[in-house]
Amino acid sequence: MTATATYTAGDIVTGRPVKNGEPQATSRGIVLGLFGTDPTCGYLVWWYGKGDASMQTTSLMFPRELKPAAATLDGLSEKVLRRIERGASRFDGARQVHMKAGTLRARKRSARLAA
Repeated sequence: MTATATYTAGDIVTGRPVKNGEPQATSRGIVLGLFGTDPTCGYLVWWYGKGDASMQTTSLMFPRELKPAAATLDGLSEKVLRRIERGASRFDGARQVHMKAGTLRARKRSARLAA
C-alpha cells in the first residue's frame, strides 16, 4: 500500500512499535481503527504478540510506517483467532476487532465440526 492507501479495523500490518519514544523491532500488529477522522492522522495499532490490547500494547502509527502483512484475519487459525478475540475483549478501542475475530472463529469452528 502507498502512504495514501487506507487500512480498516482488522487489517494485519507490520511495523515498528514505539515504546517510551524508542522504535522496537519489527512485528505484526492489527489495525484497531483511525486515530482521528482522516487517515493522515494515523491509525491505532495493537501489537498482539506483546499481550492483550491495552495502552501498553498499542501505538499510534502513520500510514507510511506500516506495511500490509501477508496474512489476513481470514487466514489465521482458530486458536490464534481465539487468542486475538480474548485479547481484544477488555479494551474499548478494540471492540470491532474483537467482533471480527469472534465471528471468524465461530465460522471456522462450525465448518470444522460439520466436516
